[in-house]
Amino acid sequence: MRLPDEDAIELWIVDGKISPEPVTGADTVFDGGWILAGLVDAHCHVGLGSRGDAIELDEAAVQARTEREAGALLLRDCGSPTD
Repeated sequence: MRLPDEDAIELWIVDGKISPEPVTGADTVFDGGWILAGLVDAHCHVGLGSRGDAIELDEAAVQARTEREAGALLLRDCGSPTD
């Protein structure tokens, strides 16, 4: 793995968490890449209801929190129900 502007480092997944400590007998599942702090939902419609209609701000906030609780830390709201 590589952190932005840093040298490549090795990391392991232990009990679902990233660890810098080597794991004996571990399998390499990915070689090279970047570490991201969370998921990116690049196509969402926060603010639209189930029928494609506008919703109130409090319901849109619930939608955004639901995305965050699922692990998305960046949203790209596409804005209309037809795109």
